[in-house]
Amino acid sequence: MYPPLLIFLSYLFSFWRYLLALVSVKKRIPPPQADPVAEFVEQQSQAIQRRCKNKQVANQNLDMVFYSKKAYQQLLVDEKNREEQLWKTRFLFTATPRGNIIMFYDVYKLGFAYYSDTQSIPYSVLNAVAMKYVSQFHCLDFFMDDRVFPEFHVSPLLSILLTEEKKPATENKEEKNVKLMLNHAPFAKLKNYSKSTAPTRMDASGGGMEDVPAKEFTSNRFICLGKIANFQILQRGPSKKTAEKKYASKLFDDFRRIHPVESAIDDMVRGHSEEKNEMNYRAYKELRNRTVFLQA
Repeated sequence: MYPPLLIFLSYLFSFWRYLLALVSVKKRIPPPQADPVAEFVEQQSQAIQRRCKNKQVANQNLDMVFYSKKAYQQLLVDEKNREEQLWKTRFLFTATPRGNIIMFYDVYKLGFAYYSDTQSIPYSVLNAVAMKYVSQFHCLDFFMDDRVFPEFHVSPLLSILLTEEKKPATENKEEKNVKLMLNHAPFAKLKNYSKSTAPTRMDASGGGMEDVPAKEFTSNRFICLGKIANFQILQRGPSKKTAEKKYASKLFDDFRRIHPVESAIDDMVRGHSEEKNEMNYRAYKELRNRTVFLQA
C-alpha cells in the first residue's frame, strides 16, 4: 500500500503534465491573420480624416471652374485645356495588397484613371488609393463616394456636375389617346411585380402604410488604362516641323542669267522652278559641265 502523500503527489504530477500539454497546444495554434485589404482601407480612411480636417486646405488645388457646371462645360470644349493636362501630370504611385497602382484624375470623365498589372482589383482597394490621392494632392471634393464619409465629407460636386437637369415631360396627343383607351378598356388590372421591394412605414395621417424610397448613393468612377508598362511619365510636346532647306548656288544663278533658253529647257525637263530652287548632285554636275562647255 502506498502512503496517501505519494498518491496525492502522483495525481498532482499528472494534472501538471495535462496543463503543460494544453499550453503547448495553444502555442502551436497560430493566431488568426488580419485581412491586409481591410487594414489598408482602414489605414487610408484614418489618414484622410486626419489630413483633411481643414476643408479649405484640402481643396486648395481645385480651380473654381469645377464649381460651376456652365464653366466646366465650356472648359471641355477645348480638347487640350489646361486643367485636363495639369491633372494628368499629378499622378500617384503606391503599393497596395493587390499590387502596385499608378493613379491620376481624369477631368473629362470625372473619375480616377489608373494603371495596374493586376486584372481585377476590388472597389475597396481602389477607393482607398483614391483617398490617398485626394489627400496628397489637396483635391478632397474629387472624392464623390457619399457612403464612406457621410458625416465627415460629402462632395459638393455631386449636386453641381453629376446631377442631370430634369426636362419637363411632354406627351404627344397619340400617347394621351392610347392611355385613355387603356384606362377605359375592359381588361383586368394585374399587380405589377417589377417594383423593387422598399421598406414601408406608417402614413402620417394614420391611414395605412406607405413605401419608403430607397436612398441612392454615388460611387467613385475608376477607369483602367492597362498595365503599368503602358504609362508614360514624360508628356509629349507638340511636334515641330523642320524647315525645308533651299539649295542656292552662284553657278546655278549665273547659268540662268547667261543662258536663259537652256535654263528654261532644263526647268521643263527636270521640273525646276524659281520658287523651288533645289538640285541634286547629279543635276549639279551636269549643269556644271554644260556651263563649262558653253563658256568654252
